[in-house]
Amino acid sequence: MAERKFPKRLYKDVSVISIDEGYGIALDGNVLKTPAATVLFTECLPLIEAVAMEWEG
Repeated sequence: MAERKFPKRLYKDVSVISIDEGYGIALDGNVLKTPAATVLFTECLPLIEAVAMEWEG
């Protein structure tokens, strides 16, 4: 199976934010959402920090 290629998108600001459900990520001030249009969140701060580091490139 061929690997799917995604365009490289650079964000000026990647930040971990506190939301009602726990922690989420903001990319240039916009809350990161899943393909199903729900907010990506977790209650585990170290996990969301690791995900944010991936978005920083």
